[in-house]
Amino acid sequence: MHLLILIGFISVTSAIHHSMTPLELKHFFGTENKDKGFHMMEDDVEMMTHPLKDCVYEGESAVRNGTRIGLVGCGHNLNGMVITDNGDYHLIQAHHQSGQHVIHKRSLDSIDHECQFDARDDPYPEDREEIAMKSMLMKMVKDIRRADPRRNNNNILTVELAVFADDAMWDHFKKMYGKAAEENMHTFIMAVVNNIDVLYTQRLLQPRINIKIVRYEILKNIPHLMNARKHSSGDVDRLLDAFCQYQNEINPPSDADPRHWDHALLFSGYDLHRNGVKTVAGYAPVKGMCSGVRSCTINEGLDFGSVFVVTHEMGHSLGMYHDGDNECDLRCCIMSPSVGSGKTHWSHCSVNEMATFVGHLGDDFRPPNCLQDASAEQRMVAFKESEPPGQLFTMDEQCEIFHGECWKHELKDGQTMQNVCQMVWCGNGEGVIRTAHPALEGTYCGFGMICRQGQCVGSKQLMRVTVGGWSSWNDRPAPTCGGRCSQCEIKGQIRIMRSIRQCNNPSSNNGGAPCQGDEARGMVCHRDICNGDSIENYATRVCSRLRDENAIPNTILSGEGMQFEQAMCKIWCLISGSTNIRTVSNFPDGTPCGSNQYCIKGECRPLLCGATTLAYSEADCPLSVLQTTTQPPMPHIHSVDQSASKTNPYKEQKKGTAY
Repeated sequence: MHLLILIGFISVTSAIHHSMTPLELKHFFGTENKDKGFHMMEDDVEMMTHPLKDCVYEGESAVRNGTRIGLVGCGHNLNGMVITDNGDYHLIQAHHQSGQHVIHKRSLDSIDHECQFDARDDPYPEDREEIAMKSMLMKMVKDIRRADPRRNNNNILTVELAVFADDAMWDHFKKMYGKAAEENMHTFIMAVVNNIDVLYTQRLLQPRINIKIVRYEILKNIPHLMNARKHSSGDVDRLLDAFCQYQNEINPPSDADPRHWDHALLFSGYDLHRNGVKTVAGYAPVKGMCSGVRSCTINEGLDFGSVFVVTHEMGHSLGMYHDGDNECDLRCCIMSPSVGSGKTHWSHCSVNEMATFVGHLGDDFRPPNCLQDASAEQRMVAFKESEPPGQLFTMDEQCEIFHGECWKHELKDGQTMQNVCQMVWCGNGEGVIRTAHPALEGTYCGFGMICRQGQCVGSKQLMRVTVGGWSSWNDRPAPTCGGRCSQCEIKGQIRIMRSIRQCNNPSSNNGGAPCQGDEARGMVCHRDICNGDSIENYATRVCSRLRDENAIPNTILSGEGMQFEQAMCKIWCLISGSTNIRTVSNFPDGTPCGSNQYCIKGECRPLLCGATTLAYSEADCPLSVLQTTTQPPMPHIHSVDQSASKTNPYKEQKKGTAY
């Protein structure tokens, strides 16, 4: 597929043309003819050349009525979303090679986003009476379409969208991807917007909303109006005001101008906040669509949770209120006050509210309807359903995308595989476990089962069982993955730095066997043997701290800790008033756990490879060690008395949830 790309400053200064077939002209950029193209604005006037610049598609199934798809990517590197009558499928950016970071949200431990919508900001409060009347009619006739004669179910409205990314977003991608930053940012943003478009083309939403990008710009040199000092590095109210004013100033005024946009969207790399609270992920003016300076949305842009946040905030711009402020359940749908937890569909209240708002565009004292653009005949890219796209990305990969490198799926206490469709929990292998988001549509949730609309149901298609395979070792992982020399904390500890590998070549899926062996090995990084606290004292300090923690005290713990012989590298805490114990975290890497054995990521491993590496076996020795007979000076290792470690006087409990 080839895409017409126009590149330049505010006015187009050069054009690169590629031949396009009629079917290729219809995709979500809206290039239905060669006179109306997609504008990429770059200060250096250089075309971004990468294999994904052409591969953007949207369409309907040729064999299954009502099924819609949006895809970004070429070959096997696809991102996108599929909406069907029976469920949705969410494709996320393909897994990167070992050693490369993935995009993840920085500060939020949950997908939930507290929307800042305030009904008092509604410029047209009189709409509520009309909406209430339509709701009554809808209950009587069981058909929302009969409540508003102005609604045309065949009518398709188009939001011409300008997409911007700020300097903080650009800095984040440069840090993550280096020279590949532009390509990866473009792919990520296109995938997010394409998924938003698919959510807005659900059959329930009438009239249907199509989203077309008419401008894409990375604000590498941020305009003075949007300088970080102007908005205190992410104050959501000030940043929204600044961005809305900026985009309005540069937007061509005439809707007939092919460079004009109806709505502007900012992807920001700042951690948005209001009054010191950082649970804000996006914001948009209420009923601002088509209103020039008020037709804009800002959003934190560092993970795929932004799909649902932007969809929600644009819903406010299109006249939707929060579910719960109307007659609809506040927990069910996209317009819930708190975005997340499987809320991927529209309530009938949202459908009614949007139809009322759009129906009044062009009335007296209302802005004109900028969404009724004449368009060429609808040409849809047909596709044939095969395996659900969610099958392409395992829960381990979903956790890594959301939380970052070294995070994998874990079941919390009491959770079964069937529960992951409601919420995926992720762990870092260090005793910390956090929520991510509901499992993507099509995710494996049990033998012959996949997730559909938050439920674990039987798959209608044959599921391919995939046995996992290891990636190559990464000797320079991120610091959060142990990619730095460990500090001395315990007597007899040796200092090591982790080398990691991932079970993603391929990832195990659909009940296939996981990779055998260790995902981490420890490379000795210092000659000195540590002197510090005893193992027992260290464990007791950790257990006491957890018991007395101010934020979330764990009152079931007695405060006594120990090293237990059946899992020497786990910290065990005694439960108050019983003989039960539970694990809460790992001992530091390099903690002694036996004769010439030390801990690495919660596992006790021998010091091998010429006393250079903690590893499961000699087969895991670094290639450089295997290829040379000359070893560097290594620490003087002596045996440590393990008599203080406990035998088995206690009953072992299941692993604790999260600390």
